[in-house]
Amino acid sequence: TVLVSHGLNIVPALEAGHALDCAVIKLNQLWPIDATLVHKLSQYSHVVYISEEERSGSIGESIAATLSGMHSKVHILATHGFIEQGSPAQLQRMLSLDAEGIIEYCRKECNHGSKTTS
Repeated sequence: TVLVSHGLNIVPALEAGHALDCAVIKLNQLWPIDATLVHKLSQYSHVVYISEEERSGSIGESIAATLSGMHSKVHILATHGFIEQGSPAQLQRMLSLDAEGIIEYCRKECNHGSKTTS
């Protein structure tokens, strides 16, 4: 499993990656999706994209489309619909984008966030 994120969400992604013993990739460039990134991500059976953006039309969907046909399953942990007002920490917790939420998601969807690439 590899966690992929950018911006404010990289901190909880790094915390979750450490707790789960899985890789974390910080996106320094969102578009276009780099061929080197595609190659790295294709080595993992589970790619978890973490962002506060709306899932529909997200970079996560672009990553999923790019990796389609490869053995990687892309999971998108992003928002759906209207987001209430709050501090970044409050919103991350409310949307399960904090470290605890990411860990719980990975354990449920990705076989406990195993670091193996198969």
